[in-house]
Amino acid sequence: MLALLLPLLLVQDDPFARAEQELRALVAANPATLTLEEWGRSREDRPVLLLRVARAGDVDPALRPSVLLVAGLDGRRVDDWSVVRRHVERLAAADGELARSLTSRTVWICPLANPDGIARGSASNGAPEDEDRDGLEGEDGPEDLDGDGKALWMRWRSPEGRWLVDRDGFLREADPRATSGARERAREGADQDGDGEYNEDPPGGVLPDRNFAQLWPEHEPGAGRYVLSEPSALALARVVEAHPALGCVVVYGGQDNLLGKPRRNDRQGRRSPTGVLEEDAWILEAMGELYRETTGRKGKDHDPWPGRFHAWVYAHMGLPCLATRLMAWSDEDAPKEGGDAKEGGDAKEGGEAPAAQAPKEPARSEAAEERARQVAWLRRWFPDALRPWTARTLPDGKQVEVGGVDDDALQRLPAARLADLEEKHFAFLTALLGRLPAPTLAEVETRRLGEGVFEVEALVTNEGFLPPRTELGGRLDRPRPPRLELVVADGDRRLPLLPARTAPETGPALLTGPRVELVRGLAGRGSHARTRWTVRTASPGDLHLLLRQEGRTLADRALETKEGR
Repeated sequence: MLALLLPLLLVQDDPFARAEQELRALVAANPATLTLEEWGRSREDRPVLLLRVARAGDVDPALRPSVLLVAGLDGRRVDDWSVVRRHVERLAAADGELARSLTSRTVWICPLANPDGIARGSASNGAPEDEDRDGLEGEDGPEDLDGDGKALWMRWRSPEGRWLVDRDGFLREADPRATSGARERAREGADQDGDGEYNEDPPGGVLPDRNFAQLWPEHEPGAGRYVLSEPSALALARVVEAHPALGCVVVYGGQDNLLGKPRRNDRQGRRSPTGVLEEDAWILEAMGELYRETTGRKGKDHDPWPGRFHAWVYAHMGLPCLATRLMAWSDEDAPKEGGDAKEGGDAKEGGEAPAAQAPKEPARSEAAEERARQVAWLRRWFPDALRPWTARTLPDGKQVEVGGVDDDALQRLPAARLADLEEKHFAFLTALLGRLPAPTLAEVETRRLGEGVFEVEALVTNEGFLPPRTELGGRLDRPRPPRLELVVADGDRRLPLLPARTAPETGPALLTGPRVELVRGLAGRGSHARTRWTVRTASPGDLHLLLRQEGRTLADRALETKEGR
């Protein structure tokens, strides 16, 4: 009996295994719409999974305009999977207009992008890191000294301490002239390697969302030994590179670039950008407006770039990438001065004077105010994340207090808000499907100029809102622009229309105009480009005009004759 129960118990204790099991069950129940692919294995040999959502249609789902949704880069954000899972259920059961859109559009979803981090409930993947550069890895990491299930913080009195306990129990930077009450702090745990430092070399782990090439923070904790050193990050990069029909990428995670003004590039020339180019800023502005209208969110941007996946998608692949935290502490109003925002204990703990007798403190810094808002949010939604300070004696005899804030809870989503968050973000995702770039051969006119000579004029427009490629994508030549090509129809085959100098004397020939026209001028909705050719042919109906992009045919139009002007 124990042998039968063991696999189930292991799944219940492993958030990744549980989510993978749920995902595979959804795919098995909806084979006509959902397809699951494995794109690699993590460092600890877990699968990096990619879900395809598409209905049967005239075009191969891999070649359709598509959006990629990525979640789970931070393993602490297990609630994001709950939102994505409900998205998948609704997409699989879609009817009406949404079902019709899935016959011509594809949604790709990488819902568990950091399998090892999700399994351990941490931002990192557990890969070895020598953070104190002593040749050993993870020999002095945090420990749960008080047995509350979390290794949080410890503080102790020190004449050289850099921290004071302020009126709300926060540790704030000490005034250099302070003569009493100063504290030092460190992560909870003993000095395991006897070097006089506490927890300076934790077990380690690379953060996949700091392992990408854009402004990669070399030598910083969590960045990895080299760009894309982590198998899960490499697999995700391969997913983006292998799908040239992607029109946009959306990331559910720890960053937000939809709540305010886009982060702008401040570098000149052809150097790697530090933000979006001025010519591309309108995309984020428009998508941010759509996002705020759809979700009702208002809050604070959080858009760091060094090593981040969403920054790499734009700066290296030329694709718009929309990042959202779904909900964050900064969405809610700041607590009132003196409000209920104490950080894991009473401000007078440890011999401090009562607040009423304490000297007046200067106004809080911006960082202190931000911390007050974080703690107020945790107190409302995750009160267990605020642990009281309790006295402990370390093995070396040092007297400390252990407790503080479990900051991992800042990455969680309140259970009471999940249904509402999913509803609003699903509306945003489906609205985005209708705004994908859609280069279209809108008009083709053929005019007779003389015996066997015709002028051909084509108008290509973008019926989607987003551009076929960004300004930065144009510089990177990613994706390749749409291309127009006149061809000779031979049954199901399409043969190139050759210039007159190389074509047979009596056969069709291209007299003027490009053999292949790269349509570079398309931007957002309504943008267009015209091209003209002069051809020789006995019957224009033998000629076709193709509009193609990245190996897929967007239009195949036979020419029809009009009388000359």
